[in-house]
Amino acid sequence: MTARGAAEGAGGTGAAGAIIDRYAGVVFDVDGVLLRLHQPIDGAAESLAALRQRGTAVAFVTNNASRTSAQVADTLHAAGIAADAAQVITSSTAAAQLLEPGTRCLVIGMDGLRTALADRGCETVTEPDEADAVVVGWQIDLHWDDLRRATLAIARGARFLGTNADRSYPAPEGPWPGNGATLAALATATGRQPEIAGKPSPALFRAAAERLPAGPLLMVGDRPETDLDGAAALGWDTALVLTGVTSAIEAAAVRPRPTWVLHDLRALFDDAPLAPRDDVVVRPARATDSQAILELWDQAGMLAYTREPERDIAAMLAADAGAFLVAEVAGEPVGVLMGSNDGRRGWINRLAIAPQHRAQGIGRALVAEAEAVMRAGGLPQANLLVFTDNREAQAFWERLGYTASAPVTLRSKRLGAAPVDAC
Repeated sequence: MTARGAAEGAGGTGAAGAIIDRYAGVVFDVDGVLLRLHQPIDGAAESLAALRQRGTAVAFVTNNASRTSAQVADTLHAAGIAADAAQVITSSTAAAQLLEPGTRCLVIGMDGLRTALADRGCETVTEPDEADAVVVGWQIDLHWDDLRRATLAIARGARFLGTNADRSYPAPEGPWPGNGATLAALATATGRQPEIAGKPSPALFRAAAERLPAGPLLMVGDRPETDLDGAAALGWDTALVLTGVTSAIEAAAVRPRPTWVLHDLRALFDDAPLAPRDDVVVRPARATDSQAILELWDQAGMLAYTREPERDIAAMLAADAGAFLVAEVAGEPVGVLMGSNDGRRGWINRLAIAPQHRAQGIGRALVAEAEAVMRAGGLPQANLLVFTDNREAQAFWERLGYTASAPVTLRSKRLGAAPVDAC
């Protein structure tokens, strides 16, 4: 079986139709949710196409100030996601709306910000003494002299405005410094804090709502402090997707809790849990967990198939593979998953949940974090083995998007001493 997607409805039980059926419209963050740089995230295009087929209205908001709304729409279209400029609201547009026409702006930023300011009727200047405002957006060719001139202008009384305060940018190779890093440098140099125009400011969310029908709205993002907090403040439901800057372990600690935690956008079509819970923590296994792990495996009937489980636990802990995980509730281990890799693909083994905690989303949370660890390690897929007569286990993995490979007959051999004639 190979990996696709999974949803963790905040650890809930039961089901009440698809998650997406609860909403009249959905607002999507772009970077880390739909795209990494210009590359589509797995499952994003097909999920957006499915939403359109269902008639669900969508809008797009982005704190990335480097592109115009039309450029963002073109980038989405190139990635297979139908969008037009009227559906896209950027933090550059929000920042420009905070300024009066004619404001003289010393700008750190790219085309998206400069175009929005020009459309607003603002004037761009380069000398610190001429600036009424310093407006800061993400700029990938940032130079020290940009910071010097902006620092002087702010120190001399210019308004200090940032398009967004995102600390990092989710690039395919890993996080890049975001606009928040630039703002932090200027704040440190000047002793002044910037105004922020983008998320979590309500302006972007309200602009998106104006493009959607009346009714319950869902905000889907990868960054809790901007995407989710701003939407929740307006009374919207929120979905934290694990394809961007937030891992499953980090998601478990997010407060306030998002309405949903999604492995990827395909999970919007999963059954919605009825009773969410927020007391599950997924973390790496520790040596002190060894006895609890043995008990969990015993309760799941796995010790009958394991010759030396204590040695297996010790070896995994020593290997520090990163995907040997424990789920705990109130400090008590209630689930375990042993993840590994063979250098080319990931493997998921010995997933076990305490009987009294089953069917509560804990297994999904463990799998989601194991997949995130494997994905971060550059592994293209995850595999696992399930006995053909274990229909309950097969159904669980199929719900998480795992598909069966071609049937094979698996034989095993105990590796003892080599026969004399083999030497």
